[in-house]
Amino acid sequence: MRYWRVGLLLFTFSVALLSCRTAPDRRDIAIEYHNIAHAYFELGRHDDSARFYARAIELDPSLARTSYNLARIRIEQRRYAEADEILSTILAGDPENVLVLKTRGYSRFASARFDDALADLTLAAELSPFDADIQHNIGLIEKNVERYERAFSAFSRARKLAPNDADALFFTAETAAILDDSSAFDDSAEAYMALTNRSDTRIKQIGERYEQFEMFDRALAAYETVLERAGADADARFRAARVLLIAIEDEERGFEYLTRAIADGFADIREAEALANGVPERLVDRVQAVIAPLSERDVPESEAPASESQPDSRAETAPSSVE
Repeated sequence: MRYWRVGLLLFTFSVALLSCRTAPDRRDIAIEYHNIAHAYFELGRHDDSARFYARAIELDPSLARTSYNLARIRIEQRRYAEADEILSTILAGDPENVLVLKTRGYSRFASARFDDALADLTLAAELSPFDADIQHNIGLIEKNVERYERAFSAFSRARKLAPNDADALFFTAETAAILDDSSAFDDSAEAYMALTNRSDTRIKQIGERYEQFEMFDRALAAYETVLERAGADADARFRAARVLLIAIEDEERGFEYLTRAIADGFADIREAEALANGVPERLVDRVQAVIAPLSERDVPESEAPASESQPDSRAETAPSSVE
């Protein structure tokens, strides 16, 4: 799933060097194994990391940090059932541990146990009511199961807690658009567009939503914002041409943008043909002449961007950890 917000930590122990004249006890050895495991994790050697965490736990089962880190490795390996078992054991002894609840919620979401994940995050939100990331993740779950009104409420809470957070603003706008609430969409979209850490992909998605609401001037402004940032974006240029030719009816600028989009490599024949079918009749022949080279290119049609809350990314790539 994309943009899952949780601070998943890997813990280390700070241990003084053992005297050669003092036999180390089981806990000391367990801690050494723990830190070796952490080093392997940092190197991306997850199997070796898991092996040393397991050794540490065998020597000292009381090392909750080690158990937590082993669960994190199992999540990295997509062995979610094992991660869930470890995290549940930790929570049995510490049921109000917000970090562990958030981590188990992530693991359960990644394994499509949406209601269980939501239960974990709901409890975490009760324990940590000012954590915007928890509200964001609740919104992702609700959106993923198509409970859009509840998703919108959760994303709105995240936005209230973190007014300048790009994810909160974008997903609040996106769910408002799904709910066909043009006012709420425009409010969050405008705030997102004012950020400095905007993404071109999201700006184009916002442009599409502005087209949905027939706010064509704002849609054009969104696409042109992308072009100002990355002038060779053929997709943004094609979208701008579409708005100009179909909605705004600025023919000269529209054909200028369309011609440049094709020259820059725009290759979606289906979208191009849809444009030819959507322009005023007097422009059809001219549009078809401009897009004719596409039929001669040996390239596949471009695919539509994946939804940013589907489990193909923030679930495909586990959140980065910090020491």
